[in-house]
Amino acid sequence: MKDSSASIRLAARELPSAHRANRRGGGKMMAVLLLSAVVAVMWKNVLSPPDVPPPIPKVIFDYPDSFALRSEYLEKFFITHYTVQPSDTLHQILQKLGLPIDCVPQWQESCKEYCRLSEIRPDDRLTIYVRRADHEIVKFLYSTIDGSTYTFRKKGDEWKCHKDRIPLISLVETVSGTITDNLYDSCLRAGLPAKSIMDLADLFAYDIDFTTDLRKGDAFAVHFEEAANEGRRIRVGPILAAEMVVGGKRYQAFHYKLPDGYEGYFDFQGKSLCKLFLKAPLSYSRISSTFTRKRLHPILKIYRPHLGIDYAAPHGTPVSALGSGTITFLGRKGGFGHYIEICHDQNYKTAYGHLAGYA
Repeated sequence: MKDSSASIRLAARELPSAHRANRRGGGKMMAVLLLSAVVAVMWKNVLSPPDVPPPIPKVIFDYPDSFALRSEYLEKFFITHYTVQPSDTLHQILQKLGLPIDCVPQWQESCKEYCRLSEIRPDDRLTIYVRRADHEIVKFLYSTIDGSTYTFRKKGDEWKCHKDRIPLISLVETVSGTITDNLYDSCLRAGLPAKSIMDLADLFAYDIDFTTDLRKGDAFAVHFEEAANEGRRIRVGPILAAEMVVGGKRYQAFHYKLPDGYEGYFDFQGKSLCKLFLKAPLSYSRISSTFTRKRLHPILKIYRPHLGIDYAAPHGTPVSALGSGTITFLGRKGGFGHYIEICHDQNYKTAYGHLAGYA
């Protein structure tokens, strides 16, 4: 019995060890299950697509149609556009358009700080708004050829005027053509502005006598700047480059500004076009007498030296000096009549006689 009791006590003492072993094994199992659950959740998050965001409500911006509003506004008026012609006056224009003229004094009074409506010029533009309801002028726009615009609005019984300066657009234009008669008319028909024609003649005046050298079929091309406003030329700028082919010979001019600030025109080789003397001092009809040592005097009927060239030209034709210099004599001199003498440098002197007067 003693041995049995001992066995029973031993077994009783050993049971807690086995039980502890089972508890440790269960803890490990619980840890593995928990880790598996975490991994499963993470794996699901990786494989599952993201949640779809809720739809964004559609916002519609309802702006008024500016074109429709402007069209609706303009329908309230009769709008008249007019380009001023030579000898036009504002009174005459309004009468020609069948509009009242009693507002003209008020316009002149309201804009006296800015402009004079009595001095409108050809190619100025007028825009007049007449209200359809009562046929009364309520707005007047005056656009000048220099790019200024004056707006007149009627507020109550008074007219108010303000000046608008619309920025000009700089453009570069090229005009080319051929000579059919004279330089001026040929260039004008090709579309070259009058100012640019005179500049072109000045450019090549040292090399070309435009009265005698030009022939039908000679060509020209001009590259120049201009300023435009609302589709029309407002101002003509300088010539940037030009070319003329006269008698088969090519003449070129390029505008260039040197580092020292001097600017002028040069040929293709970089030589200045400005020479000592012009080829001719004026635009003439013909040469009536050439330079000769022996000419029959038209009055004395004897042969005498004629140390000069006589140009026949209409009365009042401008005469230019052949080159830069200092006037050393101005007045009447014997048979030369009105006479000018100019000294060029120290070696050359030119004289101009039979003049109608002095500028």
